[in-house]
Amino acid sequence: MSTPEERAAQEPLPMNDVERDILAKLTADLGQDAIGKLSFTLVLQCIRGWQTEKDRYPETLTNVRRIYEFREKARSE
Repeated sequence: MSTPEERAAQEPLPMNDVERDILAKLTADLGQDAIGKLSFTLVLQCIRGWQTEKDRYPETLTNVRRIYEFREKARSE
């Protein structure tokens, strides 16, 4: 996982092709509704947060899903 400092330095940068592909996969796997309920910044931080992992998509998906489900549960309580 990248460090908070690395993510902060990258935050203002535009998404690259790999990041756009991951966002498209997240949207396909979780649905536009789920991705739309999360801030773009949060999703981008998750995408960039696992960039040092060899196969980063599964970890990114797991964590974005975990955050989404946690927030949905909190909204319903």
